[in-house]
Amino acid sequence: MSPDNASELAILQSFTRELMDQASRDLGSRLDWVAVDHWNTEHPHIHIFVPAAPTTAKIS
Repeated sequence: MSPDNASELAILQSFTRELMDQASRDLGSRLDWVAVDHWNTEHPHIHIFVPAAPTTAKIS
């Protein structure tokens, strides 16, 4: 994700948290996720990883 105003780390992190909170609400389920911010390009951005199954799910 790369919002237009991602020039500061706090803005980028806040944007990501809000995005993932909204995704959780839309799905009606708590999402486990992790994100990594990148500042080594012209456009600061975040990679978000969401596991395919909740960590509390039992997989047989």
